[in-house]
Amino acid sequence: MTYCCLNKTPQKANNIDNKIITIKLKHLIMLESEENIKEKVRQHIFKATLSDGEIIKDDSPIFELGLLNSMGLLYLIDFIKKEFDADVTDNELTKENFESINNITSFVNNKLQKKND
Repeated sequence: MTYCCLNKTPQKANNIDNKIITIKLKHLIMLESEENIKEKVRQHIFKATLSDGEIIKDDSPIFELGLLNSMGLLYLIDFIKKEFDADVTDNELTKENFESINNITSFVNNKLQKKND
């Protein structure tokens, strides 16, 4: 027997309602907010480049400025895999996806949304 946890008083919930509630809760738990993703990416970039927020803005071209090199990109890909459980494929290694903190955030956010659809 299952009970609906959305009401103040316990009521029996049918299996369909339970499944819908469970799916919605899992979806909400799994998706991180875009701002939370951005902050994690930002902190990783700051740590990797030994820089602070005054030098790197969210739209700064991190590779063009020489803040990250090819080895830094490998560490960034590893960070994305470990932190967000998102694999990066070869065809996703584009300037558009990794040019700035904003681009990386959008890329990760899109990956997570597709994964949870």
